[in-house]
Amino acid sequence: MKKILLVALLGVFPSFYCFAESVQIPADRTIKTIHAYDTFIFIEFSPSFDANQGCTASDQNVKVAIDTSNDLGRNIYSAALSAAAAKKKVGFGITGCYSGRPKLYRIDVKF
Repeated sequence: MKKILLVALLGVFPSFYCFAESVQIPADRTIKTIHAYDTFIFIEFSPSFDANQGCTASDQNVKVAIDTSNDLGRNIYSAALSAAAAKKKVGFGITGCYSGRPKLYRIDVKF
């Protein structure tokens, strides 16, 4: 009975299990600002991009989020700090949203 109810709910509310496809942002962006919080980071960059993943923040085309509550996020943050300090161009792999902004799952640093 529980399985039937779950299947029925998923049919009625498909957005619960709908995920955005990943988008690749070319490595021609410059990091302008890094905003560090307890378990997340916002990276502001230019130029902007249009693949906003359906995120809700008004600055979601120039700012991405990193969830630093896990090793992957901390490694991405470390690479972003290194790239910003060395003034290197960066690119991103984004999928879904975190705190209203596109969420990074990958960063590319152009040397």
